[in-house]
Amino acid sequence: MLNNKIFKIVLVMGAYYLISSSGFCAEEIAQNPAVKQGFHGSVIKFLYAMGGVILSSLIIFGGLTVYNKLFVKTIPAAKEENNSFKTPASVHDAILFFINRNKIK
Repeated sequence: MLNNKIFKIVLVMGAYYLISSSGFCAEEIAQNPAVKQGFHGSVIKFLYAMGGVILSSLIIFGGLTVYNKLFVKTIPAAKEENNSFKTPASVHDAILFFINRNKIK
C-alpha cells in the first residue's frame, strides 16, 4: 500500500518536472538564432526529411525486386480448373468442383 502511494507521488512529481522544465529555456531559444529558424527553415527541413523517405523507399523497393528475381522461385501458374471462380452450371459440376478443390478421393 505504501509503495503504491510513493509510486504515485514520484509519478506526479516527474510529470510536473517534465512539463514545467520546458518553459525555462525560452530565453535560450530567443538568444540562439540557429534555433529560431522560422517557417521557411521548417519547410526546408520537412522537404529534406520527405526526400529521405522517398529515397529509402526506392532503395528498399529496388532491393526487394532484385532479391525476388534472384532468389525466389516462381510459383507455377495453377490450372484454370482448380482456380476457377465461375459459378458451377449444375449440381454435378458443383460436387465435382468441391471434390477436386478439397482433394477428396
